[in-house]
Amino acid sequence: MKKLLSLTSVALLGVVALTGCSCGKNGTYSFSHVEYKVGDKTETTNCEDITNLDLVDDGAVIAACGMGKALGKFVIDGNKMYPEGEEDDAAFIKIEDGKIMASETEDGEYRETGFTYKSGKIIMGEDDVSIVWKK
Repeated sequence: MKKLLSLTSVALLGVVALTGCSCGKNGTYSFSHVEYKVGDKTETTNCEDITNLDLVDDGAVIAACGMGKALGKFVIDGNKMYPEGEEDDAAFIKIEDGKIMASETEDGEYRETGFTYKSGKIIMGEDDVSIVWKK
């Protein structure tokens, strides 16, 4: 009996690894902060006090703060992702190599969204300025 359970467990782990189960990814993600680089150092701001941020990266950090607040919250529900309260606008998603890929239909062509999923966070941006949403 123990061998059967062990084989079943190994098989289940293999299925999860191959299909990329997003079980732990489900939930509502709220705008958290913006990360930006100053030289070689990564700084963060929760965008509450933006008075000195206009000196950083020609206003890109302030723009990212505005965008993060405007986009608000996202929901990941199984293989769908949508802005909170806009379930009708859900896109089908797959996460491949940390990139969130989306399609209008479940069996359609999946394309990069510009969002990544890493360590329980949804991240939008590039190396110098990134918007972060957390559960």
